[in-house]
Amino acid sequence: MGDTEYIPRIAKVAGGELTVADSTRLASMMSKTRRIGIWAERITGAYFSDAAKRMEVKRGDRILRQNEPNDKLYYVAEGSFMCTILVDSASGDKERLELFRTKAGGFVGVRSFFSDTGLAVFDATAECDSVVMWMDHDTPAVDTDRYGSLLEQFFPVIMRELEQRQWRLTRVAKARVSERIRLH
Repeated sequence: MGDTEYIPRIAKVAGGELTVADSTRLASMMSKTRRIGIWAERITGAYFSDAAKRMEVKRGDRILRQNEPNDKLYYVAEGSFMCTILVDSASGDKERLELFRTKAGGFVGVRSFFSDTGLAVFDATAECDSVVMWMDHDTPAVDTDRYGSLLEQFFPVIMRELEQRQWRLTRVAKARVSERIRLH
């Protein structure tokens, strides 16, 4: 079944009607999602399948610490991680804020691994007993003739992280505006 055949079913489930532009955009998104799934399988197979780079993480243990060096990119094979930052509160105390959660199939440490500073900007704490696979800066790029440099191969991961962060920041900003309106 092609993407365009799914669109009327999705519109019906959503309880609305889609315009031609909505249908085209939805078909494009579905196609991209399918391609990302195929790409993710290749990336995880090529870079995150070495048993020597498998790490079991107990509930409550951290794999990243805010403002500390990080030279690894983690793939969450099992479990989940809560990523938080420690900030100064209005009262002068330290407050831990949740940024996001990453579950199996996600990545942790993207920014610090690919940045010039190599510093983690948040803590990543296992919410349950978890398993991560990792790669470091000594990991060679695989199949460069076909897929390009390591950075080119991981560009979709970086873009997905940026998109997710933007979505989360937008959600937080909207919640803050709603709270301010409610309080006034």
